[in-house]
Amino acid sequence: MNYNLLQKLALLVVSKFNDKKIYIFSLQNSHDLEICRKFENLLHSFNPEINTQIITEDIVSKISQLEYLIAMRFHALLAGIKCGIKSCAINYDIKVEKLAKEASLPIISMDAHENFELIYNKLQNVNSEHLKEYCKTKEFNWENFDKIIQSVF
Repeated sequence: MNYNLLQKLALLVVSKFNDKKIYIFSLQNSHDLEICRKFENLLHSFNPEINTQIITEDIVSKISQLEYLIAMRFHALLAGIKCGIKSCAINYDIKVEKLAKEASLPIISMDAHENFELIYNKLQNVNSEHLKEYCKTKEFNWENFDKIIQSVF
């Protein structure tokens, strides 16, 4: 994760989601937590009033309650898709890119060369029902995942 990407992403979040609580998920604390803290600080540097929280536990159930998700980690993106969350992928690996393309999600590259206004518009237009239908076409045992989600509701 580079500073240019973090900065553009923070500007997008502050400009488009400043009225929402921003959850920042650390799926692998040894790899993610420091970046999550940097991102949170960057968000606050652009808007000191923005409401943020870094999440390190109970991640799947928290993701299931989101309206939007911007994810770099494959499993976070997978959880968002399964729950029908309007999602955007940060492409750090071919598996993330493939999943995003198959599910028709907007993708941000690591060099952040995309027009983030267009990315936001694509994110707005993600169809939640399409995501749920997409999951039904995949062979995967969702039983344990579904138990976690059902326990939240």
